[in-house]
This record gives sequence, C-alpha cells and structure tokens, in this order.
Amino acid sequence: MKKLTLEQISDSFILSCKRFPISIFFLLWFTVSLIYFALGKSSDAQFFNIFYSGSSALLTCVLRLWEEEFDDLKRCRIIQGAIHLCWLAVVVYISFYCDMNQTVWNCVFALSFTIAIAFFIVPFFKENDDISLWNFTYHTFLTFILSFAVAQILMGGVLLLLVSFRELFGLVLWDDAYYDLAVVCNGFIAPFLFLQLIPKHDKMHNDSVKGLPKFMYGIIHYLFIPLTAAYLVTLYAYAAKIIFQWELPEGWVSWLVTGLMTLMTIIIIAVYPSKFSDGHDVDKKIIKWLPMCVLPLLLLMSIGISRRISDYGITVNRLYISLFNLWCYGVCIWLIVSKARRIVWIPISFTVLLLLSSVGPQNFSSLAFSYLKSDVIKGLKMTKVAKLPMDFATYKKWIKQKDASMGDIINNLYYLKSQFGNKVLTDIADSLTLERINSFGEDKRILDIEINTVGQENTIMIPYGYKHVIPAYCYNEHKVKVDGDKISFIVEYAANGQKMKLPIDISIKKLKSIENSKYIEPVKCSNAVLYFSVFSFYENSKTLYFYGTIFY
Repeated sequence: MKKLTLEQISDSFILSCKRFPISIFFLLWFTVSLIYFALGKSSDAQFFNIFYSGSSALLTCVLRLWEEEFDDLKRCRIIQGAIHLCWLAVVVYISFYCDMNQTVWNCVFALSFTIAIAFFIVPFFKENDDISLWNFTYHTFLTFILSFAVAQILMGGVLLLLVSFRELFGLVLWDDAYYDLAVVCNGFIAPFLFLQLIPKHDKMHNDSVKGLPKFMYGIIHYLFIPLTAAYLVTLYAYAAKIIFQWELPEGWVSWLVTGLMTLMTIIIIAVYPSKFSDGHDVDKKIIKWLPMCVLPLLLLMSIGISRRISDYGITVNRLYISLFNLWCYGVCIWLIVSKARRIVWIPISFTVLLLLSSVGPQNFSSLAFSYLKSDVIKGLKMTKVAKLPMDFATYKKWIKQKDASMGDIINNLYYLKSQFGNKVLTDIADSLTLERINSFGEDKRILDIEINTVGQENTIMIPYGYKHVIPAYCYNEHKVKVDGDKISFIVEYAANGQKMKLPIDISIKKLKSIENSKYIEPVKCSNAVLYFSVFSFYENSKTLYFYGTIFY
C-alpha cells in the first residue's frame, strides 16, 4: 500500500480547486450565508443567499462535468453562461417576487431535484448503455457517505474539544460555536471532500461489469427480493378478495403499490450489471418477470386514487399521486418492451414529469387551487352567503345553516388557506375571518376570540395587592358559562397539597380589545389578574382553552 504524503494531499487539493473553482466559491457563500442569517428572521434575502449559493454549487459542478464531455469549449462556455444567467433570474424571481406557498415550494423542490439528477446523467449522454452510469452512481454514493462520515468525525472531535474548553476552563469561545461548527463541517468540508473524490474524465467512463459487492448483493437477494415477493402476494391476495366480494379497493392500497414499485425499481437498478455478464440467471429472470408481475397491480392503485378523488375531491397530493401512477405504467411497459436494456430513462422520465407538473402556469398546485377556489365560491353562493368577501359576522351567520354541503365547503376553504396562505383568498373572506376558519367538525365550532403572544418578548409585571400566583396554567378546552359580556369558569389548582378552586369572570369586550396586541396584556376580574399567552374561545360550542399566568 502506497504511503499518502503531504505533497500528494496538497496536489489533490490544488487540482480540485482548479477543476471546481466556482463550485467551491458557491460552497463558501452557502456556508457564510447559513452562519450570517442564523440569528435573523426569515427574509427574501436570506432565502436568496442560501438557496442560490447552495443550488449553484451543485449546478456549476454539473456544468463542469458536462464541459469535460464537450469538444467545442467556446460554445460550451457560452451555453454555461446562459444557463447561469437563467438560473440567477429564476432564483431572484422566486426569492423576491413570489409568496412562499405550496406552489413555490413544489417548484423549488422540482428544480433542485432536476439539478441533482443531472449530476449523474450529464456525463454519460453519449453512452450506448448504462454500465458507466451505474458504476459512476455507485461510486458517487459511496464517496458521498464517506465524505459526510469524515465530516461527522471531524465535527465530533472539535465539538468534544469545545466542550472540554467549557468544562475544564469555563471558556466559551462564542455563543453559536456548536451551530457554526455543524454548518462548516456539513455545509463546506463534506461537499468539498466529495468534490475531490469525483473521478476524473478518463476514470469516470468505467464500463467494467463488476456489479455490487457480495454483502450488498446479499442484501438485495435475501432482504429486498423476499420483501418484494411478500408485497406481491399481499396485493394479489387483496385483488382476489375484492374481485370475490365485488367491491372497490381502498384508497390506502396506493401506498402499498407505491412501496412495491419503489422496491422493483431499486432491485432492477441494483442487478442491472448482471444483464451484461455471464451467469446470474436469477437476476436476469427477475429483470424480465418482475415488471410483468407488478404491471397488473397498478390497476389497484388507479382505482384507489379514483375512489379517493371521487369521495374527497381534488388536492395537490392526489394529482401528484395520479401522475406517479401513470409514470409507473410507463416504467413497467418500458422495462418489458426494451428488456431493461437502458435504465437511464427511469430517472429522466420521472424528472421531466416532475418539472412539467411543478414548474410553470400548468403546475398541479395552481390547477388544484383554481379548481378548489372556484368550487368554494360556487358552494358559498349556492348556500346563499350574505356577501363576498365575508367578514366575520357574515361567516358566523352563514355557518349556522343546515346544509349537507357545508362540510365540504369549509374543509376546502381550510385546505386552501393552510396550503396557499390568506393573501390569495381575499375575494372570499377578510384576513380575520380566514384566521378563524378551522376544519369542519360536528359541532361547527367558531373561533370567536383568539389571543396568541407565544414567541413575543414579554415581561409580566406582578400586579400590586396580589399575594399568590399560578404559573404556566393550562385550561384545556372545557365548557364555560356565558352570560351577556361575561365568560365564567372555574380554575382548579393545588396549593399546599390541597385542591383549590378559583372562580373567574372575564369580560368578552376586554378580551376582544387586546386580541391583536403584540404583548401580553393583563385581564382583570373581581378576584384575580390573568396574563394569557394563548387564549381561544369558541362561541357556539361555549368551549375555552387558554395558557397563561394567574395572580390572585
């Protein structure tokens, strides 16, 4: 075994810096951004600096690998510059001109996922088979694990040293030392080591048919394949059951079929090199027959999804799972027809569909939002809402109606506000009303008063003349008495080993006056002063929840 010298380490470091200089620059930017913005509140600038630097570090690495495959260097540099400018424009638009809701986060994930997949595929776009891609992917996963393992060991060692400084000398170097250390090790050192271990161009195109090591090969054959067989038996037994009983499959069966499809994809990719080597008859039969066995079961998933949509309506997740179901059909048919000659089209097709369904005006989030919003407005008009947009008084009057469609309307409205925010629903209800809308329950509870000062910097002043305190008291959704402007309830607590009761009467008018306060305000009654951190009162069900401090 050759001895690793300091000179060799230095040469490797210099070569890595020359090969990926822009990626290393973006990694430094990413690390500094994570540290700099750690204590500040979330902002557009924070998202831009962290997301742009992190994603661009990977993007520049992908473009560098692509450049090594390109003959016309001048043309390649022009294309790279254009891609960088387009990416910068996209991130600026997302960061500073978009509200961060479900649609935007799906878009961000899809774009990031695309860059990650491109890292594996771009260097091999000229290949006639996927052996070199398979070998590179396997090597990449090993080096990724190794890089982060080394970074974790380094972080653990330095962390122990910092703790030793504190315990032995009472020395704390700076307040956020542990966080900063984690960021440097995981955000810079681990990716930097990973860049150094990416094979060079001449070693990247390794078309030797070696396959997995014996240990991992055994995991595939003695764990994954039996588990897949168990999934197949379970699903075919369930299919026989529903045919015999002549009933529709449950929507939940989609999860089991998704698990089966995931296992099938992992197994076929793992044993792919066996197709090009002598022997391995079991692997070749698995590659041939497994897609044929899985394909009929996808019909269970299709029926289950259709049933969920029919029973509960369209949501973003159901649109995605429907598209995934179609992709599963395509993958199985492709593997059967092509005899699994090329596996690269599996991630490529998945990525293309993810991009088409998540980026642009046709994205699934926008489609689901438009459909559900129009359905909510239509339902409100059919149930004769007094006016649109609704204020809270209008909403309280409308919700008291007895109509079978009320539950669907409220649940859809709650889904829209929780997924897309209040700003896009201002033509349906004002902000206060939207904040008070909960998912539909049997008692149709209306949140009439809400106070929330958790997370605010507050100081509670001890009121003059009160000798006792009940700190951090939680009153957990009990029914209370309402008489005119007064809410009456009993606070039960323990003092000196005895159970005590403290009757409380508070003014609804007073509570509403401090509802939007940023600070904890005292609420006085005849025998106590209450400071509420959280207060929720449901008018029509007469239930109350609060958390706070009581002086008496």
